[in-house]
Parts: sequence; C-alpha cells; structure tokens
Amino acid sequence: MKTITIEFNNATKKKKRDLPIETATPNEETHKAFVEMQENRHALKGYTDVNQMIKDILEDE
Repeated sequence: MKTITIEFNNATKKKKRDLPIETATPNEETHKAFVEMQENRHALKGYTDVNQMIKDILEDE
C-alpha cells in the first residue's frame, strides 16, 4: 500500500515549467541613458497628478 501511495503522489505532483524568457543587451545609446538617469536621479521630475504630467508632456512638444 505504501508503494502505491508514493507512486500516486509522484504522478500527481505538478511539474515546474520553464518559461522561455528572452534576455537582451542594451545598445550603447540605451546604456548611456541608464547611466545618466542613475547619476542624475535628483534632477528627475516626479508627478503626483496625472493631468499635470500630461500637460507638461504636451507643452514640451
């Protein structure tokens, strides 16, 4: 009886599936932008109001 239980448990275990995750290396321009952002975090503008953010984006154009 013990062997049947072990076999049943092994047969019903969910198998972990490996998901295909694509990795990419950023190009030079993207890498420079990441570095610049990290160095100048204090200069980044933050918003608490979405309407103000949209207004600023549209004004820049």
